[in-house]
Amino acid sequence: MAFSNSYLSEDGFQEALRVVQIQDYLSSLTKENYPRYLNLILETDYIKSPERAEEFAHHIVETVKYRVKNVATFADLLQQLQIESEEFPALKNIEKHVLNEIAAELTSERVGRCAMQLIQFLSKCFIRKVYTNAEIMKFIRSNIHSKNARQIAVLHIFSHFCYLIEELDPPLYNQHIKIMKQIATQDPYSPVIIFLNEIEGWRKDNWFALKTLLSHDYNGLTLEGAMIMDDLPALMNCAAQPEFSPDGCMQTNLFTPSNMLETHPTIIQYAAYFGSIKCFKYLLSLGADISIESYPKCSTINFASAGGNMNIIKILDDKKINFKGASQYAAMYYNYDLLVWAIENKDKCLLAVDQSLGTAFECAATSNFIKGMLYLIEKGADVNVCKTGSNPLFYACVFGQIDTIRLLLSHKDINPDVRDAQGVFISFLILIRFSTVYLTINQKVFVSFSKPKI
Repeated sequence: MAFSNSYLSEDGFQEALRVVQIQDYLSSLTKENYPRYLNLILETDYIKSPERAEEFAHHIVETVKYRVKNVATFADLLQQLQIESEEFPALKNIEKHVLNEIAAELTSERVGRCAMQLIQFLSKCFIRKVYTNAEIMKFIRSNIHSKNARQIAVLHIFSHFCYLIEELDPPLYNQHIKIMKQIATQDPYSPVIIFLNEIEGWRKDNWFALKTLLSHDYNGLTLEGAMIMDDLPALMNCAAQPEFSPDGCMQTNLFTPSNMLETHPTIIQYAAYFGSIKCFKYLLSLGADISIESYPKCSTINFASAGGNMNIIKILDDKKINFKGASQYAAMYYNYDLLVWAIENKDKCLLAVDQSLGTAFECAATSNFIKGMLYLIEKGADVNVCKTGSNPLFYACVFGQIDTIRLLLSHKDINPDVRDAQGVFISFLILIRFSTVYLTINQKVFVSFSKPKI
């Protein structure tokens, strides 16, 4: 879609289009089209200056959150960018910028959205030798010992790197085994229990089985792999087992590939999340119930909207299910075609609100989905909408989305004088997130400042 511009400053509009291009390249990246998109990426402005390369690292990390199926391909990309730094000097520290971005996410309140995806990505990068033992151990220690450490991040860091920790820092290994055992006694449903049941066997086998698990990309050897890869024969083999139920729930563990999937989704919801149309249709033929909610107000349409497969969406539409939340999840997960379809066909009102997510525009702002924001602005979205207690500019600052902040502050109707519930200025939130920022309102400098690197 070609966007027109009647709301943004010209500089702001051109910058937004530049971001749309790189986000389109990254969100479209797969194992199959990797060579083509690598070449396109290397032709963009994002590899021409250190400042742009640092922003590029942010885009990589953001896309990893919402393209879980292709996490190994993103690790391949980072490995190749490291190699390309010999020809493109701006990429010299790209892997360090990515590591800083991951660290910022894992010690923030946003960790509940992204811990599983980012740590899995980091593990794939380490396996590809993007990072050394020393670099990863420094990252592990700084995050585990941080005053802002989040338990979910610590557990997933330990599960993916326990073999390295045991080798290089035995006291740290023993300390966290004790912590995990304490968690297991407090919560009989914790995925920690599954991990503890396996870890001694892995250790006695010199970690061979765990390293094999972590190094392999998804395959159809398990039900999970069948769902992710849309491997119908593998699913049919699983369905032939006497204990199989089409309404069964997927088991959560410390290697579950996405935080959204730790809600124990049904098998068909899992297929919908990964856009696996063949598996989805087969499960429907077995009588799978698409009305089940994996937890209150998280329905099959939410998983399908995150997956973005329009064929699955059309099937659900034919089934006359409730599409509440579809536009929000489409905006959050960079699914542009679905966002447009949902707004045109389901959420006739741009201010349609999901109680926990807000409007589609707010979701696009939290995810830095610039293409979605441009579309919604053209449709008349209110850039100052405040349906959930704060507005998109506030959420963009809290979620560290520099491109969204630039876009919003270049909008002619933006109100930048926004505070949170404690009266803290938006500009202060920007200050604590970014190293150097220049923001404009209608081509006038709004604020400029700097802080030490993370």
